[in-house]
Amino acid sequence: MLKNIHIYSRKIICWEVHEQESAVHAGELIGKGCLLEGIRQGGLVLHSDNGSPMKGATMLATLQ
Repeated sequence: MLKNIHIYSRKIICWEVHEQESAVHAGELIGKGCLLEGIRQGGLVLHSDNGSPMKGATMLATLQ
């Protein structure tokens, strides 16, 4: 299960369940969360758990 949580309000922004973790799934979820919350490019501060999906090339490309 992947989820995006607002660090201060603890609001769950979005979540998904997959059979395995991957940078692709993490990147897609970040993109969906930004669309749902109306976050523009450059307006996101990401605090991650430093797991491998969050460090993958696909995830880094999504953030750029």
